[in-house]
Amino acid sequence: MSEVKIVIVLKDDKPMWIGMQSPDCDPVIRLFEGELKQALDAVPGLLEEANKKWDENPRNPKYTSPLPSEEEAKTTGRTAVATRPASKPKQDQTQMF
Repeated sequence: MSEVKIVIVLKDDKPMWIGMQSPDCDPVIRLFEGELKQALDAVPGLLEEANKKWDENPRNPKYTSPLPSEEEAKTTGRTAVATRPASKPKQDQTQMF
C-alpha cells in the first residue's frame, strides 16, 4: 500500500485502540492494553496484518439486511405511512408561508 494512516487513541495517557487505513480499503482497528511505547512497538506487526488483510480483501463484505425485501412488503397490501391532521396557525402567530 502506498499510503497508510495510523491512529492511536489514548485515554488517561494509555492506548485504547490502534487503527490503520489505506486508500480504497476498509480500516483495521485493534483494541490495545498497555503503555504508549508498547503500542508503538506493536505498530509494525499490526501493519503487516493489515496489509495481508487488504491484499486478500480490501473491503469488508457488503451487509445484507435481515429485513424483508420490498417485494414481500408489496404483497401484503399495507402501507406504513403515518398521517397527521394539518394544524391551523394560532391567531397571534405570524404565518410565515
